[in-house]
Amino acid sequence: IVMAIVTMLLCLITPLASRSKQEASERQFWSDLQVQWQAAQTRAKVNHQITFIEPQDQSKLIEFSWVDHQYHHATVKLPSTLVLDHFPDIKMLETGFVSPQTARFHSSLTHKKYEMRIQLGWGGYHVVEK
Repeated sequence: IVMAIVTMLLCLITPLASRSKQEASERQFWSDLQVQWQAAQTRAKVNHQITFIEPQDQSKLIEFSWVDHQYHHATVKLPSTLVLDHFPDIKMLETGFVSPQTARFHSSLTHKKYEMRIQLGWGGYHVVEK
């Protein structure tokens, strides 16, 4: 009887823990993306460096790359539950300016679509749930 109860509890808790971990991974992705975006803006404004922001590794990574006497890059890994539907190659100019454009994602966890809308002028973005 004890083994049956323990087994039943594990069957109930394991999926909840897995979903919680997946939710945390998606939140971490959005946070990491924001950190790298802000770092690119800082490089642009302080060091006047252009940053290229592009999907890599069959859209499993978003790479931020720049050159200051040598090539540098930072990557943000997409969690397994988040898929890029469309991510344009983005060029952040040395002024921090980015052409307005939209990247699209969808989550197999929440079954929702997200648009990352890049704003004209100030080089920022916001994410809209669709």
